[in-house]
Amino acid sequence: MQVSSKYDIIYLITKYGYIHMYDIESATCIFMNRISEETIFVTAPYEASGAIIGVNRKGQILSVSVDEENIIPYINEVLQNPLLQYFGIFLDQGQLNKYEPVLVQGRKQLLEKWLKEDKLECSEELGDLVKQADPTLALSVYLRANVPNKVIQCFAEIGQFQKIVLYAKKVSYTPDADFMPNELIELLEKIVLHSSAIKTDRTRVMEYINRLNNYDAPNIANIAINNELYEEAFAIFKKFDINTSAIQLARAKLQQGLVKESIDSFIKAKDPSAYMDVVETAHRTSHWEDLVRYQIARKKARESFIETELIYAYVWTNRLADFEEFISGPNHADIQKIGVRCFDKMYDAAKLLYNDIELSAFRHLQLVKLYLRSVQTLNNKAINEALNGLLIDDEDYQGLREVLRIFAACLFHCYC
Repeated sequence: MQVSSKYDIIYLITKYGYIHMYDIESATCIFMNRISEETIFVTAPYEASGAIIGVNRKGQILSVSVDEENIIPYINEVLQNPLLQYFGIFLDQGQLNKYEPVLVQGRKQLLEKWLKEDKLECSEELGDLVKQADPTLALSVYLRANVPNKVIQCFAEIGQFQKIVLYAKKVSYTPDADFMPNELIELLEKIVLHSSAIKTDRTRVMEYINRLNNYDAPNIANIAINNELYEEAFAIFKKFDINTSAIQLARAKLQQGLVKESIDSFIKAKDPSAYMDVVETAHRTSHWEDLVRYQIARKKARESFIETELIYAYVWTNRLADFEEFISGPNHADIQKIGVRCFDKMYDAAKLLYNDIELSAFRHLQLVKLYLRSVQTLNNKAINEALNGLLIDDEDYQGLREVLRIFAACLFHCYC
């Protein structure tokens, strides 16, 4: 028995000189006849012609091969076996029509060969048939037939997401949701927001997020965060009402020093819970304008700390009109604390505070403090204790250190 790779057939020669020829795919007998009355004791393939050769007892060399010109009429007219319509040599003759379902008989290798030799009339219908057996092979058919929506679908199914955007740009293809099946719309919505697509075309991510709906929101948001697309990630959380994740994103931005972006996110999320962290970071980085915008916290929490820091932010941004309006109305701010913080540098704001009737005692207290500082060098115990007490009450530790420094200098001078 020998196999012909050229014709995909099996040659079987019996010892009584009979030749049997079978289609290797369907195991259908194509031809049978006696070629020698003598025993054939050895056979070998003849690769040059896809034939078989043998030697009988008389020393005769016999050769059997396929007659390509007559085999097709023989199959059609004599055998009339429907299975043999997919016999390799039969299909190799001429160009196939676009509906030829060759894969029904498992002849994938023939299809690959015909694609390489340009023997197939590629079409969407043929691609659909091929796709059932092999999406990668179907992709080749769709590409040749120029069926963009099916090409994109195949790219997605075989995981070649990075090629989708490039192909769509190359052929100037934009999916039209009005004329596409829902399944394809969902598939496209998943792939355009895939990690590779986001990296390829970052400028259109927000457009995709706002327009599309059928994607894994938490996963895509994480991909956006990993690519530093924080606003896009926040938009996803808001769109799908994942407020907890939106707040977590705002906190993450704050930890990374993205104060403006973080405050924007907190405002959009309408969440004042991280106000202490926001204020501390805004103070440290001098983001006073952004801190003023964070008034949303005041709407939900009328706390002394919140209103105190809001007034202080008004002062730093020179919004004295807003500042005066705020302190003239009912509030929970620690006005005295603000006055102390404003006294050294922000004189206009301090003046407004000192003009408040309720702060007359505070104004006098500041004058007392100035007087005590001026006579500190006298090294009087009562003066020093009074000044130290005022500084401790005001939490003015820098001033307290200065007092101690002067006191130490005075002691040193006395001993000298």
